Amino acid sequence: MAFIFFPFSFSQAKNFSSEKKIAIADNGLNFQIKTDKTLVAEILVDLGITLNPNDHVYPALSDRASDRIIIERATQITLAADNQIQSFFTFEKTVERALSEARISLGPNDEVNYDPNAPLFSQMEINVTRVKFDTLTKNVAVPFETLNQKDDTLLWGKLKIIQTGKPGLKEQIYKIVYKDNQETKRILEKETILEKPRAEIILEGTKIVVGEPQTGIASFYRYGNKLTCASTRFSFGTALRVTNLENSKEVIVTVNDYGPFVPGRVIDLNVPAFEKIATLDAGLANVKVEKIIQ
Repeated sequence: MAFIFFPFSFSQAKNFSSEKKIAIADNGLNFQIKTDKTLVAEILVDLGITLNPNDHVYPALSDRASDRIIIERATQITLAADNQIQSFFTFEKTVERALSEARISLGPNDEVNYDPNAPLFSQMEINVTRVKFDTLTKNVAVPFETLNQKDDTLLWGKLKIIQTGKPGLKEQIYKIVYKDNQETKRILEKETILEKPRAEIILEGTKIVVGEPQTGIASFYRYGNKLTCASTRFSFGTALRVTNLENSKEVIVTVNDYGPFVPGRVIDLNVPAFEKIATLDAGLANVKVEKIIQ
């Protein structure tokens, strides 16, 4: 609580009946009074002016007042810097001066949560963040791409690598931002290719050799998203070429189910496969089924 400390008794002071003019300067607030009081403490009590223990008064409370009384108010602030927090009273007026009083120097990149010229106020919390920059250089592998090429001399379903891929190498230079010794940001400033990657080239066989054809009716079923079929003649995993004899459209499917069981039907295609050679509205298609020999 604010108070004035009196180290003596008012009864000890001499009284002067004549009034006099005194200028009061209270931390930037200036005004003039007339008083018949003699001591500084008496005058302040009479004016209802309270002081905190850290405030300064000129002349001293126990002195006789002259023509001017000056009050300097101390401002309590909290200063956080370099992992330390200190709270103190200061007679400085700006953030910059308070930092200087606390012997806190700022580097060119350090940050303060207030403008250096901002005026101080009671219970103000000033935070200083130390900002440093560093450079990091590292080499990073560059992945190679894979190029698939069709080859009509290679059997369908066969793959042949004619050029193996090789990763490349690039140099990356980063700017690292540290705040209070903690990395907060990493900025890529430069990237240089030291060695270009070599693509992998894979040949995909498109040559189709088929066995004896089988003709009949193809139906469809709603199962799966890949090009598959059901057959009673060919084993699971067999690749078949199915051709619509009415429009010559073809689809290559893999057997993954057993059927159909209706007389005259040679194959049951799932929906995606059937739509390659006919519309679903047709329901059935007259087809030729051939086993692909690999």
